[in-house]
This record gives sequence, structure tokens and C-alpha cells, in this order.
Amino acid sequence: MTEKKLEEKIAEAEEHLPGVGDRLKSEFIKTIGGGYQFDVTGVEYLETGGHKVVAAKWQQECFAYGRSEIAEFVAAYFLSDEGELKVVVPEKIKVKDPRYFHRDRKDLIDKFPDVSLESLAEDQVEVAWLGKDGKKGPSYVVDLK
Repeated sequence: MTEKKLEEKIAEAEEHLPGVGDRLKSEFIKTIGGGYQFDVTGVEYLETGGHKVVAAKWQQECFAYGRSEIAEFVAAYFLSDEGELKVVVPEKIKVKDPRYFHRDRKDLIDKFPDVSLESLAEDQVEVAWLGKDGKKGPSYVVDLK
């Protein structure tokens, strides 16, 4: 079986959870002296306990005055009880420091480009950074209530 391309995964996510496709688009926000680039690197879809859930792995790069900082994070998207598209971002981890190389997270940089999404209960999922080798990195429990 061949691996689905990222664009196909985003299209499938939009099909199951309308409106999420727009949230998964790359974006550049210009600032004085630089800007922020947001890119999705992985997407997964799951149905559990009547909930439709999309998880995405993001990379955020901040360019400022010739330096760059990289943060990575996962996000879970699902419908709230009111029917609104809700997003939960448990934590952003700075993996590359713009000034102090000794603060770089060599254990995380370029090691976890994808996302894992697993059901734990009817109203709970685990969202994790996923490596090319299938190993999980930082993981988070997200309540879908």
C-alpha cells in the first residue's frame, strides 16, 4: 500500500470535517524585520464515539533580522457541542533557538515530521508527534467534550 500524500490527507480530512481544510493551509504572516511561516507536515483522521477528529503536525518558523527560530506542535480539530470547529494545541516546543545553539532540541529536530492519532475513550484521543520510523515523540491527551 502506498502512503497517501499530504494534499490527499488534507482533502480527506476536509471531506469528513468540513472547514478544517482551510485551517490546514500554509500561511506566512509578515512582521517588521521578518515574519512567521506556518506549515503542516502531517495529517490524520479518526472517528471515535461519534466524534470526527483531525490531527495535524505543524512547523512554525520565525524569521527576524537574519535569524530563525523553529517551533513544532500538534493540533486536534473537532466539532464542539455547539457545532463549531474547535482546535486544541496542547503545547508548542521550540526545537531551534535563534541565538543559542546549545538550546536546540537535537532529540526532536527533523525526527518527527508526522502525527499519530489514537482513540483512548469515546471522548478522548491521544495526539502525538510521529517519526518516520513509527516511534512516537511528545504525546498529549485531548478531551473532546
